[in-house]
Amino acid sequence: LESIDEADIPIVTVATSSWEALKYLSMARSAWWAGQFDEAVGLLELALGKDPQFASAKRMLGVLLIQFKGDRERGKQLLREALVDAQGLPQFEYMMIRAANKQFVDEDLEAALAEYELICDLYPDEAAPHNNSGHMLLALGRTEEALPMFERAAELDLTVTPPLISLYFVYLDHFRGAAKATEAARRLVDRAPQNVNFRVMLAWSLAAQGQLDEALELTRAAVAE
Repeated sequence: LESIDEADIPIVTVATSSWEALKYLSMARSAWWAGQFDEAVGLLELALGKDPQFASAKRMLGVLLIQFKGDRERGKQLLREALVDAQGLPQFEYMMIRAANKQFVDEDLEAALAEYELICDLYPDEAAPHNNSGHMLLALGRTEEALPMFERAAELDLTVTPPLISLYFVYLDHFRGAAKATEAARRLVDRAPQNVNFRVMLAWSLAAQGQLDEALELTRAAVAE
């Protein structure tokens, strides 16, 4: 049962002509949520090898390259290609690709926020647009408005980690809320116990509250790995 659970990757609902490409994208999403960005990039490259017109794979890879790998030019090019390939796709998928282009290619944060907010209204049970709205609000200096967006994203999908990471740093850096940051870090550790960075984040927030024994124990365990 344990091995089945580890291999039970949630399948993402997006349009592609290749089942293998969809499987790779689903695995990439899980790797991204666990903070394994290099693995996610590799899996998305495999997905595009199976379906070179896979618009959502291009969107995800483009965003990963821009945000975490420092390759803005290729990331932007992939997002532009994704928007072309997205013509005729289901509305949610197309709108997410269009919003990503406004955010990263046009660098128009107000327009991107308006797009993500519209997606949230049309698809209130989707985590990604809520998370992205939170990031737009942060970038625009509307920090307090960003918090409920991250909270909502974390509630909508119990497998995701990015909104909890955002909550952690917002509480710690903007509100000096070490207790709230610790709560977010514990949720991160629960969702991705294999990620050492999340345990270090928990240790840091505990140390900020003076809970040094637990913080030291977590740090030593992380160093040992």
